[in-house]
Amino acid sequence: MRPYSTQQQKGDKCLFLPWVKMPSKAFSNSLFFLNQMSDDKDASTDAAALKLFIYFCLFSEHYDASESAHKDICFSGMSSTASYQDMQSKCGISKHFASKGVKKLMALGLLIRKGKSPNFEFIIKMDREDRWCKLPKRCLLTKKGEIKPFLDMSSTHKNERDALKVFIYLLAIKHNQESITNVSVGKISQKTGVAPERLDSVVSTLYQSGLLSSRSSASYSNTNNIPIEKQTHSYKPVSYTHLRAHETLRYL
Repeated sequence: MRPYSTQQQKGDKCLFLPWVKMPSKAFSNSLFFLNQMSDDKDASTDAAALKLFIYFCLFSEHYDASESAHKDICFSGMSSTASYQDMQSKCGISKHFASKGVKKLMALGLLIRKGKSPNFEFIIKMDREDRWCKLPKRCLLTKKGEIKPFLDMSSTHKNERDALKVFIYLLAIKHNQESITNVSVGKISQKTGVAPERLDSVVSTLYQSGLLSSRSSASYSNTNNIPIEKQTHSYKPVSYTHLRAHETLRYL
């Protein structure tokens, strides 16, 4: 068997990073999701766009504009090189929705595409003052670098779209040194556009996909007499310390 090349070794090592940075300011402080990704007619496109945003964060490296060949870009951020075939295989989406998802991210100002087919360079802007959150990596990927939760999710229903919005929002508002965040149903609904009465179904989708580890009542044991909007729960997104099924402690 031939030994891995340096590039292969680097790629394999990157697969086992426990977490990577994900820009969070746009998702935590504004009504971005409510205003930009709540039209049920575009649910499939929005789901693809959210999958791809997470994908680009997972497989990006630091981008320094001063060292780039693209002189029209004057900021730093995160850069990755990918083909649409890569997006299809790793995110579990069709080429049609991969294309629509990229266009949606570009239209929202979240992504810049450079280069020529088949391998484009995709750049996510991330200023030094921009807030970021920890996006789990190792526990989400298969040996082939596929994003396992995405392969098990459909991109054709708004429930999956809404689950991804809630997942990103929970990561964005969670303190980077904590594993749990406390937030009310009303606040999640206000920020993501997910109706309070639909949140249980969305949370169930997150459980089934492996993106959420637990949810429990934060301040009381009986919620029967409390309006649903005011109910506060403790949410624990999948932890970046979790091992995948085929891993051992030697990867920590």
